[in-house]
Amino acid sequence: MQKRHVIVLAQGQQNRLPELPCPKQMMALPLCAGVPIIARTLMMVRELDPIARITVVCKRGMYEPMFHWRPRAAAPDDGNALDKVLQLAGDIELEQHELPDPGNSSLKGLGRYLDHRHDVIHQDALDFDPAQTVVLLGDCVYSWRCMGLLFSDAIPYNFVGTSNLSESDGELWGITWRKDAHDPLIQWLKKALRKHPPFAAYQCGQLRQWLFTARAELDPQPVLYTSVDDYTKDFDVPADLEVLYQTSGRAGLDDALHFIRWPTDEGQ
Repeated sequence: MQKRHVIVLAQGQQNRLPELPCPKQMMALPLCAGVPIIARTLMMVRELDPIARITVVCKRGMYEPMFHWRPRAAAPDDGNALDKVLQLAGDIELEQHELPDPGNSSLKGLGRYLDHRHDVIHQDALDFDPAQTVVLLGDCVYSWRCMGLLFSDAIPYNFVGTSNLSESDGELWGITWRKDAHDPLIQWLKKALRKHPPFAAYQCGQLRQWLFTARAELDPQPVLYTSVDDYTKDFDVPADLEVLYQTSGRAGLDDALHFIRWPTDEGQ
């Protein structure tokens, strides 16, 4: 029985990367056999929870192109990373939810998807009420430590991001919550959405407003937040692309420590 729902946000409009020839979550990781960022993330999800329900949230018309890619190397022996990624292509548990209007921020896109999930659960159209929900970013290269924190259910909820997270700096890598913390998390999300800037242009960095709203509501109690300052990295602006090669190398080394091996160009 599925107990964990993993939501991967991939509806971004990447206005700050207009020259990119593909959705940014589909950028190839050169030292991970050239697989897309999101494909590696989904492989990690399956390793951590083979029966998790996975939903990729994207804007209309994006899902199919997102997964039309070809590996750089032939699939080698069973059990390595590329083979695991290729198996995901036929995974019937991998769902998409295409938002007709994802809004102009990740916060709005997530809010609209969670409204949809609430409706179908309470209309008995979806026989699934998760014990834990995990929200990930489609354009983020995750470390295993970061992903492990987001999959942990040891505490009711957890915001995971960099130690320097502020209104103008740092990164929020993801959010996780158990069923017993669902109601306050959703209330904080709705309050954060009510503060959303009214402008039509894409609004970056809005997901962190969920955390800041929680802090304001709980003050003087602290919000549950865990810092991750390793190679975990998302890609938003041209300068980020300069570290893609290095980031993919560190990801490959981290994968090897978890017995997941990427093939080289020679297929070794």
